[in-house]
Amino acid sequence: MISGKDIDTLRSIARAGGDYDAIKRLLAETQWEIDADEVDLGFLRIFVPDVIDERYRLIIGYHDPDHPPYSLLTFSLFPDSEERIAAFNSAFHSVGDAITRHLGAPIAKGERQLSFRTWSYAYQRWSLPEGEFTLVQGEFDIQDGMDITLWIQPVGTPIEETVHL
Repeated sequence: MISGKDIDTLRSIARAGGDYDAIKRLLAETQWEIDADEVDLGFLRIFVPDVIDERYRLIIGYHDPDHPPYSLLTFSLFPDSEERIAAFNSAFHSVGDAITRHLGAPIAKGERQLSFRTWSYAYQRWSLPEGEFTLVQGEFDIQDGMDITLWIQPVGTPIEETVHL
């Protein structure tokens, strides 16, 4: 599961905003693997190892003319089938508990229902001085199926923008 040191690095990346050089310096201090460094497109794709041989995918969008700097840390992907909902929910709560150990209790929790699904998706949010950290169950990339992703966005980003309530 994600470590306190990893959370500290994510918080530092959020503080760096769109400063590519600062982000690269922070990444150089980790064991994280940079998979794509698309300077022209303004994003990095990184794999973050955890202690049990899992890898989480981190996307850092540091320069996007349509969005302020953000990060997306995907913990788990599941096939989009009702049979996988129990495992999907269990994984979400496990990640939420791990983040809570490092950041304290979330300021918001809830669920939302997509019109084309019979199940609901949960979310939790932590508002920190460096940004809004929102753990979301969703389908960010339909090709990947259902995901559990931590969205890290600038302070004040409305939760409705993140979870599409």
